Amino acid sequence: MFDKLNDDCRLKILEYVDDLKDQLALRRISQSLYANVQYHWQRLKEATLDSDVVQYFKRYPDEMHEFLKCASGSLQSLVLCGGSTTFLPSWTAYTFPKMLSLDCEMHFSETEPDEKTLLLTQLFPQLTKLKLQSDTTGQHLWCWKHLEELHLYCCESLDESMLERSFVSLPLRKLTIIFFGYCANLGDAILPASRISTLEELVIDDHHLLGEFLPNLLQLPKFRKLAFYTRDYYEYLLETVARLRPLGVQSLLFNDALWSSSSVCDTIRRMPHLRRLTLQEDDIESKQLHFLCDQLKNLEELHLIRMRTLPTATQIWNLVDASCSLKTLNLSSCKLDEQFWELSAASIDRVLNKRSPEIPLTLHVHNTLLDRNRLRTLSVLNHPNLNVSFKPVNLNVWSSRFVEIEFNPAMD
Repeated sequence: MFDKLNDDCRLKILEYVDDLKDQLALRRISQSLYANVQYHWQRLKEATLDSDVVQYFKRYPDEMHEFLKCASGSLQSLVLCGGSTTFLPSWTAYTFPKMLSLDCEMHFSETEPDEKTLLLTQLFPQLTKLKLQSDTTGQHLWCWKHLEELHLYCCESLDESMLERSFVSLPLRKLTIIFFGYCANLGDAILPASRISTLEELVIDDHHLLGEFLPNLLQLPKFRKLAFYTRDYYEYLLETVARLRPLGVQSLLFNDALWSSSSVCDTIRRMPHLRRLTLQEDDIESKQLHFLCDQLKNLEELHLIRMRTLPTATQIWNLVDASCSLKTLNLSSCKLDEQFWELSAASIDRVLNKRSPEIPLTLHVHNTLLDRNRLRTLSVLNHPNLNVSFKPVNLNVWSSRFVEIEFNPAMD
């Protein structure tokens, strides 16, 4: 049936076939589809060589070279999964003039990781974004003169001198150096990263923020987002932020990282310009939430997602009552009590009648009890100052045990 469509239809369908292995399979159906896929590759901007594609190319290397002949001139973004770097020496026959983004995973058993890094710099010299998971020491990273985003995951062999040379020479805006725990401690080797004048965003383990690092970071003129994996130091780090840049904090996100800490709640209170507070798969006591809603006079968004415990419906509406500035309350994927409808019906008029029609509240209840009975929900939660949404809220949330802080430099 696919083969009976005209070329325009087939090319349109190919735009939605993201899996390279599926594209390779389509080429084998007929000569006309073969030509369509070749034409599609000549305009391809993104590709992923996952484990299935790697195994396929190992069996059929000629097809890999056909792909590269067509796509190398147009590709802008490439993902190389484990095992795919074995092909790299044979790619030197091609040029990738438009390649800007590379996500590369090398097996940690691979030998000479720095030599492969050097080869990557020669194949893709124009990169502005690199995500790397390997045993690299950091050597040759500075060869990417235009690199603005550098994301290093579990690179446990990083060398102090190599890192410093990259930090000094590269115009980095976004930097990730993450190990998800204490398996690596770079010590003072990481300190030059806190002085990158162009840096805007950083993702890092909490122990690398200790000492001079965090105070240095908070003084950078363009810095606006910090995310850190945490076990032990989150209270100290947040207190440092509240002491040094309390007015600049506009958003806080905790993913299994607040743990009902009274110290953290008191620290958050000292961030008067906070506009968004997000907790996911976390714990906070009802009185702590009420305290924050009452104290944060500029809070506009409160996201409580997949919480382990949640206040009662009456307590939730009391939160709204305590926060005149609140515009968004997100309860997505939370386990709501069967009494939520009944208790809400007894509270919404008392709470929402006080609100100005110019500041209605939007309540997000995607994937909750209220989502599963929408007619009843819309009937019970019917108020001119309330909008009920069943759509998912897309938040970029890191893995568990992460804290993310966003700053607004204009508010400092």
